[in-house]
Amino acid sequence: MNPMNDPDDEELSRLLRASGRAGERRAPAFQRVWHAAKAASAARRAAPQTRLAWAAAVAAAIALCAVVALPRRPAPVVITEAPAASDEALPTDFLLTTNNDEAVHRLTGEIDALLRP
Repeated sequence: MNPMNDPDDEELSRLLRASGRAGERRAPAFQRVWHAAKAASAARRAAPQTRLAWAAAVAAAIALCAVVALPRRPAPVVITEAPAASDEALPTDFLLTTNNDEAVHRLTGEIDALLRP
């Protein structure tokens, strides 16, 4: 028996051809698979850009809310002239009066003596 013409090999070859034809019938059309793959690839490429756009929009909204919601500092008051001295009694004048003027004069003299060279 010739190993090249073995009946088992012929049967195996026939079964493989039949299986291949059945697989071809069940396989989806190439164009449909190709277009689906291209669409999925485009969606994956667009996803980071979409996420970046959403992140930028959220950051802009937060910044806008912060600018609107934060309190504003009032403009500084500029004094153009010195206040006029007045003879009116101030609410704190009582702190300058003493019951013992002699002690104040004595302490003032001692302080002056200490400060003289």
